Amino acid sequence: MAYTEPTDPITGDLYTAAWHVTDVNDNIRYLKTQADSRQLIIKVIGDGDSLTTGDGKMYLTIPAILNGWNLTAVAACVYTVSSSGTPTVQIHNATDSQDMLSTLITIDASEYSSYTATTPPVIDTTYDDVATGDRLRIDVDVAGTGTKGLEIHLKFQPA
Repeated sequence: MAYTEPTDPITGDLYTAAWHVTDVNDNIRYLKTQADSRQLIIKVIGDGDSLTTGDGKMYLTIPAILNGWNLTAVAACVYTVSSSGTPTVQIHNATDSQDMLSTLITIDASEYSSYTATTPPVIDTTYDDVATGDRLRIDVDVAGTGTKGLEIHLKFQPA
């Protein structure tokens, strides 16, 4: 049986040591990024409590371990869905007096989370950084109809 050099099954390109090292290094960088991230899951409103509008539904103080990190992902969940209307949430850095989202978190009517929202949230990269002692405020701009409970997911990564 003759030796055949390995090739990429899609492109037909020869596998080389350099290609393999680059691929492995890319995977290691991705895994390190994920390992270095921290996700906070915050219960803002109890499961059986009605969601209402207003600023400062809850405050969170940034701990020293997140000093200099960036907010990289956000989501929201409710425990009783809105029968009409789209629950809408803003994350506000009260210390810096800045909203952290340019497009707010929304939960579509009849949905439990923002993960499948028609309009996904967008983090304003100008205001995504946090420092030790920063106070983040959870603001509810739209409550929806019959919505109960609110949980916020915040993911941070080193800058």
